[in-house]
Amino acid sequence: MITLYTSNRYLLLGSTIPEVIFKRFIKGERRFKNVRVQRGVPPHLGRTLEQKIADANYKDPAIHYKVNIGFAGCSQSKRGFIKQQKEHLQNAKLDLELEKKARHNKISVSMEEVTKDWLVESAPEHVKLAAEHYGVFQDLFGDAFFYPQVGLDVVFRDGDALVPVCRGNTLKPQQALAAPEVVFASDPDSLWTLAVTNPDGSLYEEHKECLHWLIGNIPGSSISKGETVVEYVQPFPARGTGYQRLCSSSTSRRTRLITPT
Repeated sequence: MITLYTSNRYLLLGSTIPEVIFKRFIKGERRFKNVRVQRGVPPHLGRTLEQKIADANYKDPAIHYKVNIGFAGCSQSKRGFIKQQKEHLQNAKLDLELEKKARHNKISVSMEEVTKDWLVESAPEHVKLAAEHYGVFQDLFGDAFFYPQVGLDVVFRDGDALVPVCRGNTLKPQQALAAPEVVFASDPDSLWTLAVTNPDGSLYEEHKECLHWLIGNIPGSSISKGETVVEYVQPFPARGTGYQRLCSSSTSRRTRLITPT
């Protein structure tokens, strides 16, 4: 018989226990401690999953920061935009004729006018946010970004049907067999370059893009009069590669692009 005096969680004072029970007691204590060590610190002392992910994805702001490579002063002023909206709403409330038409459901809204206002007021910010959401800037320009100033209307022809590109919609490869129709507003005397690229399309190297179409020296918006540098190549996603991004961009040039002959 062994007399055990202990101060741990199983307090036995002046108890006389058999040696077998004593050994089982010690073995259970060791097992409990091992389990406690394996599970780590208690939840109220440990770091949350969100904190661990934030630590793993942390980037030093002195090294990793975004650079605007677009035109200077093209970033949108939200204060000015909100102020303009408030003034417009106040003027609309004072318009008795407009109020009368609204009460009788006789107001007609021109979608063309809405689109024009959107292109001027909100399109640069909205297109930039869409490009950031789909990782276009990160994969094509690294830590650089810009506010698109020219709206591109890209439409593919699938037989007799028109398939528009809506900055994030899904198209099937057979819907993009032929070069798309691209329309944008520009000065007739300006020169433009149109590029269609796929950041996920390289079959040889990872994190490399595939150029599907390149036209230079486009006068104004007449793409048919431009000089084709790279003929249009239809998307060819390999089996099992998932969704791929097809990015269209146009840039203005002051001088003519020297194309290879």
